[in-house]
Amino acid sequence: MKKLMIAAAVAAMTAGAYAGACDDVDIIETMDDCLVYDVTFKLKTLAPKKLVCKSCDKCSDDDVVYYLGDASRTLNGYLWFCYDDCWDVDDVPYIVLWEKKTKTAIIPLYYAIKGTTRVAYPAETEFAFLGRYNKKADKVAAMWLVGSDYGEFYAAGVKGKVMKDKEEGTVTLKSISGNVVGTLAMQTIEVARKCKDPEEFTAKIAGLCDCWEDWCTDGDEADIVPFSGTWSLKYNKKLSKGSKSMLLVVPSWAQELEA
Repeated sequence: MKKLMIAAAVAAMTAGAYAGACDDVDIIETMDDCLVYDVTFKLKTLAPKKLVCKSCDKCSDDDVVYYLGDASRTLNGYLWFCYDDCWDVDDVPYIVLWEKKTKTAIIPLYYAIKGTTRVAYPAETEFAFLGRYNKKADKVAAMWLVGSDYGEFYAAGVKGKVMKDKEEGTVTLKSISGNVVGTLAMQTIEVARKCKDPEEFTAKIAGLCDCWEDWCTDGDEADIVPFSGTWSLKYNKKLSKGSKSMLLVVPSWAQELEA
């Protein structure tokens, strides 16, 4: 809560402070260009479902439990790379990722306050495979890993498209999509009670070999849930060539002050 209050208090300090997406990062090198990509993950996963159990306690509400049911989640964000001439597999791009529906920051945009401005310290990701292929070297294949306190993503794709810089003569990624699998952390659910203090719950999962009668009496709390789905990267020319800082583009609730 303290971090959110501080973030809100300094939100107005950044307007007009930076020249572009790559100029708000505290880095030593002087970067000539910036590549910004829209990131989208569409996931098939599990989410808590509410179940009211009958209670014998006259002073309490009906007992509530949560079990896991099928769910879909969409995550959005940006991947960007500050570069000299081209982006290669050994380079490390920045990433921010969030879920708009629940206003959850999957990978926050971290920042620090320096003087009267904010400076971004974004999380990094890495590509295990990134390169051109095909007879004319006109397609792109990629495999990359995304990790955070909220989850782990393993993404791969082929048939990506390239774009050429006519002035520089360089070739780089335009767009690519593929499949993704991984895990997400289970969110804690707080339930208010009339005659009791609020209680925290996590959704239940039942073992394949467990005896099971109902979720009110059986099942164990799940710490993580699996997911599978699709992902895509698409070049964002407006942000790449524009003058907006990522601190002004990323939703305020997806930003976090560094501890």
